[in-house]
Amino acid sequence: MIYGISILIILIISSIGDIRKQEINIWEILACLTVSIIRIVAECLTGSFDMAEIIVCLLPGAFLISTGLLTRQSVGLGDGLLALSAAPALGASATCIGLLAAIFICGLASALLLTIKRVGKNFRIPFVPFMTLGMGVAMFATL
Repeated sequence: MIYGISILIILIISSIGDIRKQEINIWEILACLTVSIIRIVAECLTGSFDMAEIIVCLLPGAFLISTGLLTRQSVGLGDGLLALSAAPALGASATCIGLLAAIFICGLASALLLTIKRVGKNFRIPFVPFMTLGMGVAMFATL
């Protein structure tokens, strides 16, 4: 639980930067990676390490990165790297459910903004705030 709360704090800070400047700082990715490595080391020391769960939780981040590369950065590379680095600290279920929720909520928000004509079709919506919301809801839902 402490790992998840640490990641959520980092994601909240990253959300603010993503909204203001539409960029993710490398220190935020490295902070998430550090928390994830600490969790993996702690699980190795206690004997509860599960390599299959680590691989499964990395898949959504890898999907975001590949989507970003295939769509010429429609999804930012930083979003995928942040999700990839945070995933081992959150666990497979919270990561998968959280990113699915984030994509769904982001889609609803995009449709709403387009419907009320607040933005055009080429407007870039920051994804990290939605990822933070989705991960937070998923993390607390899987307790």
